[in-house]
Amino acid sequence: MRILRQVDVVVQNHTQELLSIEDAMNVQGAWNTPGPPKIGGVIAKQGSGKWTSISTEDGVSAEGYIRFGCTKGYIQVHWRLPRAADEFEVVVTSPEEVPHHYRLSGQNYDFRVLIVTLLPPAPLRSRK
Repeated sequence: MRILRQVDVVVQNHTQELLSIEDAMNVQGAWNTPGPPKIGGVIAKQGSGKWTSISTEDGVSAEGYIRFGCTKGYIQVHWRLPRAADEFEVVVTSPEEVPHHYRLSGQNYDFRVLIVTLLPPAPLRSRK
């Protein structure tokens, strides 16, 4: 099996929330080792999880999403690495109380590492 496109998805939970995997789908392509996210699986407080989405067919994207639940609501990470790898797409949605950021790295456009970091809420400023 020859891998043409690969996205390693890493979710870093820097919150005090327990994240439960509510849904996950590989829209195009396939999950690679360690396998698909397990519904009901968790990312502990201050923990992380990693999954790999691949494409082994020409013209097929490596595309998928993972949806997590927590006491603040739902968090979803969606990615799409198409044949034109410079058109990589990422959409991360989260409740306002769970800010996030993401970054991309990788050796080339066809093999990407997507790191999503969920952050604790900013402290409230006291009014004077």
